[in-house]
Amino acid sequence: MRTVSVIIPFYSHIEWLYEAIESVLNQTYPIHEIILVNDGSKEDMTEFLAKYGDKITYVYQENAGPAAARNNGIRRATGDYIAFEDSDDIWLPTIVEKQVQFMEETGAKWSHTGFYYWWPETDRLKIVNTSRDYGDIFLQRHITTQIATPSVMINRGVYSEGDFYFPEGVRNGEDDQLYTKLAKNYKINLVEEPLLKVRMRGSNSQSHAIERFNLRVQNYKSWKAEGQQMTFMIHIIYGLYSIYAKLFGKKTSRVKEFIAKCCWTIPFVLERIYVQYLFMHKEKEEIYIKRTTVNNCTGGGVILYLSNNSCDYVCAGSSCSERRLAA
Repeated sequence: MRTVSVIIPFYSHIEWLYEAIESVLNQTYPIHEIILVNDGSKEDMTEFLAKYGDKITYVYQENAGPAAARNNGIRRATGDYIAFEDSDDIWLPTIVEKQVQFMEETGAKWSHTGFYYWWPETDRLKIVNTSRDYGDIFLQRHITTQIATPSVMINRGVYSEGDFYFPEGVRNGEDDQLYTKLAKNYKINLVEEPLLKVRMRGSNSQSHAIERFNLRVQNYKSWKAEGQQMTFMIHIIYGLYSIYAKLFGKKTSRVKEFIAKCCWTIPFVLERIYVQYLFMHKEKEEIYIKRTTVNNCTGGGVILYLSNNSCDYVCAGSSCSERRLAA
């Protein structure tokens, strides 16, 4: 049986860490090791370690950010596969089992799953459309893909083939740069079923256009420095982001944010047109996706809202027999 190491970086909100750890311990697939990397948190860990100390490998480091914490865990991992969980998110019980099984079937070096955005105050869930993000996604990675880090699993063998660590000089978007590098070298599996709940709170609960402009430009500069081949359309789109980033700077206000969101429309539309073009003109290898059925809607862009014992959903590019179902 293949072994799995789980890496969890931690900095704040220990009450959520309990939930995350329990979701890992409740997996249907046996976990080889859980490596919890404390990234210089000032929270009192005494009670937590008394409860879970014998179930985890606990590592403390001075605050260096989530990328450094994950890399610390990667270097200590001994499992055949490495999976990443975040300290505020929740795994559903079969996520590890289904990813390992599918990676063994296809021989893929990395994989991810579908996931929910989750508002715990109301227990509202929204399925994120990941249905195009499988196989060769290298060009897509320069535009948009939906890959949640806590749904990612990597064959540990890739670390003997290249430097596939999270860039530590980056505090935001470090996963974007890593996944583009992985996509350049390996095709990715997708288990389309949502098997992760991503907690929506604070800075990740809403979109900040100015911050996203600067993050996109940061990634663009990194790709150019690495000599990555990019299409003319990618240069056009990121040229717009570069102009916006210079225009708006890094400081934000309500007025600037409103204007920035309006400006976002142009590159947003270009991105969607280009991704649609790539999807239509580049044959996808179905071997790399394990499709799922959600309420009589199979694949093809499901958007699902769950709340108050009922759900609303929209299906794009597939057939739906109902508009509202009991949860």
